[in-house]
Amino acid sequence: MTSQKRVLVTGAMRSGTTFVGNVLSHPQPLFYLHEPFNPTWGIEGADEWLAYVRDEDSEYARRVDRFFDVDFTYKSPIGEGSLKGAIKKVVGGEHYWRGLFYRYVAQHYSGMLVKDPLSVLMSRYMHERYGVAVVALVRHPAAFYYSHKRLGWDFDLSNLREQPHLLNDHLEQEAHLLEQTDWTYPERLAILWRCVNKVLKDFSDTFAEEDTWTLKRHEDICSRPIQEFGDVFRRLSLDFSLSVKQYIRESTSRRNPTSAQNKETHQLQRNSEEVAYYWKQEITPEERDQIRSITEPVSSHFYMGESWNIEC
Repeated sequence: MTSQKRVLVTGAMRSGTTFVGNVLSHPQPLFYLHEPFNPTWGIEGADEWLAYVRDEDSEYARRVDRFFDVDFTYKSPIGEGSLKGAIKKVVGGEHYWRGLFYRYVAQHYSGMLVKDPLSVLMSRYMHERYGVAVVALVRHPAAFYYSHKRLGWDFDLSNLREQPHLLNDHLEQEAHLLEQTDWTYPERLAILWRCVNKVLKDFSDTFAEEDTWTLKRHEDICSRPIQEFGDVFRRLSLDFSLSVKQYIRESTSRRNPTSAQNKETHQLQRNSEEVAYYWKQEITPEERDQIRSITEPVSSHFYMGESWNIEC
């Protein structure tokens, strides 16, 4: 088993994990692995959305164990109805080959940087059992909602409702929300935000005194990226070099566009000062109120009341 550093960048989906993961691996002695527990393109055996792992006595824990024993293979991507998709299905995509390279080559000289919001409910287990340093991200509920809405993403809350250990350990106050099934789209995403970040807050409170568990708000990283990343690099004992600082400045410059182009899932070079609050121009007061009413019991720990104001 490798003794190299292991870092997990996680949080609810659309909370900035891709950008933070890219910064932490640019350039560092960490090998970037993309969403190994994504049921669509992750490793073989990863077949649940937002699986919760409480201890080693579960089948999903054993899948996590195999991953950190470097006994894993990424799935070949599902064909996309095109020649490119058919070729990927046969020969494997980028994640498949990067996974193989890490398993057979890179693990012997490189640490592991795992970027995976689908691992957020496993992060405590990874931290306690394997000493994984966790960088957890929280994003404003309204921004989280708008980012999903822009991409047309939804989520089936039964993935959370059907995990009894998760409900018993962390989501007793949210169980009644998960039992109801006739929520509107904004309400459904608000419940997802509340549940994921309630668990993340519980985990983070447990490890608040540890440098190897870091909780950051997306908005703080956007507004003062050099200072916030400097703190993260210090906690992880990584070199915050001039090259890294330059990469951050170029990626967050005011010269970059605010919104992603053509509904791209990720556009890493953005005007970070504006992107954090771009949602205020894009959602209605009614959507904002629906989201706030559901998320406030948890969001109030991270965001003050004025953060909900929509600028005219």
